[in-house]
Amino acid sequence: MTAIGGIVKWNDKLIADGEPERLMQALRRYGPDAQHLWKKGPATLLRTLRRFTPEDSFDRQPLISGDKQHVFVFCGRLDNRDELASALAIEPARLRGLADSALALAAYTAWGEASLRRLVGDFAFAAWSPGPQRLFLARDPLGMRPLYWHQSGDFLAFASAASALHALPEIPCAVDEERLAEYLALLPHVGASSFYAGIQRVEPGHFVVIEQARSRSVRYHQFDLERRVVLSRDEDYVAAFREHLETAVRCRLRGVGEIGAHLSSGFDSSTICAVAAPQLAARNKKLLAFTAVPGEGFSGQVPPGRHGNEGPAAAALVARYANIEHVLVRPNDGQLDATKAIAQAAGYPFLNPSNAAWMNQIGEEASLRGARIVLTGLRGNMGLSFEGMTRLPCLVKDGEFWQWFHEARALHKHAKLSWKSILSRSFGPYLPEFFWVMLKKEPRSDFSGLFGYSALHPMAAHNLGLKQRAQARGLNLSYRPRADGRVMRTWVLNRFDVGDAYLSSVARTGVVERAPAADLRLLEFCLAIPENQFFRNGQTRSLLLRAFGDRLPPEIVYAKSKGLQAADWYETTGRDLPALGKELERLAASPAAARLLDIESLRSSLKEWPAEGWAKTGVVEKYQLKLLRGLSVGAFIRHVEGGNE
Repeated sequence: MTAIGGIVKWNDKLIADGEPERLMQALRRYGPDAQHLWKKGPATLLRTLRRFTPEDSFDRQPLISGDKQHVFVFCGRLDNRDELASALAIEPARLRGLADSALALAAYTAWGEASLRRLVGDFAFAAWSPGPQRLFLARDPLGMRPLYWHQSGDFLAFASAASALHALPEIPCAVDEERLAEYLALLPHVGASSFYAGIQRVEPGHFVVIEQARSRSVRYHQFDLERRVVLSRDEDYVAAFREHLETAVRCRLRGVGEIGAHLSSGFDSSTICAVAAPQLAARNKKLLAFTAVPGEGFSGQVPPGRHGNEGPAAAALVARYANIEHVLVRPNDGQLDATKAIAQAAGYPFLNPSNAAWMNQIGEEASLRGARIVLTGLRGNMGLSFEGMTRLPCLVKDGEFWQWFHEARALHKHAKLSWKSILSRSFGPYLPEFFWVMLKKEPRSDFSGLFGYSALHPMAAHNLGLKQRAQARGLNLSYRPRADGRVMRTWVLNRFDVGDAYLSSVARTGVVERAPAADLRLLEFCLAIPENQFFRNGQTRSLLLRAFGDRLPPEIVYAKSKGLQAADWYETTGRDLPALGKELERLAASPAAARLLDIESLRSSLKEWPAEGWAKTGVVEKYQLKLLRGLSVGAFIRHVEGGNE
């Protein structure tokens, strides 16, 4: 993993002494192993390196292309090294001595912006072309590596971490209140705005070209919803799916040190562990599997249909693989301290504060045990473990009512799903909005429902026109189901920018997280195949179970409830109530926080902290979502203002 940055000053203006070094020092936490910069004329490019792959030992960035036309810095990992080397006529012996950065530069030199469609992996890079004085910035299609930039007049700076840009005196340090309001409202992240005023992000699947005062952003990748993969037999879909996932996992095992993985009682992480363990066993290596469990003796309430301790089901999977070492992780920090740590490490507000403590703890445990890489199940529910029940409204739309009845009856019989839920999923997408809301009997038909689970101040929402923004971005506040599974899945994949989360992990613990289920090739395959591969005969996740069900224990395959991470969140939070109260008073003194957050509502919630009722949806929304997320965003605002102790 490498953090990259740079400064450009056009019109013969000189870069001030010490500015590149300040930026490099701000990025050093992401790459403590080596730091280098290139400086010539109006431009400086730099990188800070942390070695995660064997090839990182050959990294010599910043790089200059053989034709002297480009200076290049690269952050990330390439998963199709052999394919790229073959296309570029690079011999295997030479490839073994090439860092991913050098291979990416060779691709960019040969194919220019078209190289982005050939690179597979998690990456962001920058290329400075001295001749035309042009800067080229790019990110991978799923945005697994972040990249930010700021321009004012003839001055431009870019960096992997937006917060690092504040090391430069030309860039003011302030939050972007509009972006934070959208974040609290869970709006899809559309456009180039970041959490910081005056700093733009390179959007996932985009490249940005800047030539002096002119800039343009171009989307080079979007999922092709018209593409179809049609195979002769069901067994062929299973074989292809299995091969895609095996490849996705294998690519992400390339590294130095031990390999770790998140392991819950769900399908995504358990399947990834079940694939990774045999691959590592073939190399005589073990897999460290980390399961977050509640504190000792927890027996508190959890919502219906959930189980609060995922340890037993995870242990059942571990028992099948001799080379998995199981590590149970119990959080030892409160939510407030954990979210502050994330805000300081990567400079963004963590959306799920109740998970912050155990995620921090897993990273620390992994680092202590020598793991440099931890696999996660991110994006799995949109491909790897997609349920497929959007097939029901599709059957209705196509008039295949007999097939619909067959699937609905089997779903009711085997999955014990109520007829009300089945009918809602099947016909809900086609009902008028008002009728759907009336049937659901929930106040979600307008923006008012948002304030039950969001700390956003109603006046801020009104002034910013968030209701109209939500509608324009496809956020259905009535939670009516969607009719098209492909459209729904791509909307979810594009909803949030995850780059900062992965950067934060590196800064906090020195561990990089990798997500096999977010492999672009796997996702594109899953989006292109028929939905009857995912849902048939009343069986959800049919493709996953046919491909890997024999590798998973009954405790996971036939679970009657769904795992709940951080089930004891209200107990750990309850012990921090005095500190939370003090934090709210500090937020009230911050003009930005007071404008954005409904401080009075949060105060009332804290005063009314209940002794029970933690299994009720309304209580969970009020405290886990509204209060804790509000405090997380507030902690970020105070961090930017320099107010966190």
